Parts: sequence; structure tokens; C-alpha cells
Amino acid sequence: MTPERVRQTVLPTDSQGGLIIDVRYNGGGFVDQLIFERLRRILAGMDSARNFASGTIPDVVFNGYLACVTNAYAASDGDIFSYYFKSITWGR
Repeated sequence: MTPERVRQTVLPTDSQGGLIIDVRYNGGGFVDQLIFERLRRILAGMDSARNFASGTIPDVVFNGYLACVTNAYAASDGDIFSYYFKSITWGR
């Protein structure tokens, strides 16, 4: 999956209740940095006006449940993602 595809399809899920990230059989890359950069954003506020659509501050932020699925065949990027996902205490 390309970084642009990750930004378009995976990360704009602010209206969903949760996000499951599957890193099974991930052979490497650099997508973990893109996903962590977005997931570590904290919802600072919300704005609305009569003439504009409501939004969040920052624009793209995820505020919901997180789960990560991995297996023994995840390598490189998959290993890094799994380790940091657990060390940030998003996963147990």
C-alpha cells in the first residue's frame, strides 16, 4: 500500500468507533511512520460555524479504540509497528 493510499483510505476514520491495524505478513517499508504520526495526534478542539462544515483541531485526528493484529511472519516494518504500538500502551 502506498503512503498516499494510507492517507486516503486508512486514516480518515474519525467518525468510526475503532480502528484495527493488520500488520500480518508485512515484509517492510515505512508506512509505520505515517500511521504513528497521525495516530499520535490529540484532539485539541472542535469548531463549527453557520456557513461552514464542522471540523476538528487538528484537521485529521483519530479518537477511538485501537487494535493491532500481527503474527510471526511480520518483519521489519511490521515488527517495528507492533513493538511501538505496544510500548505506547495502545495495545496490551
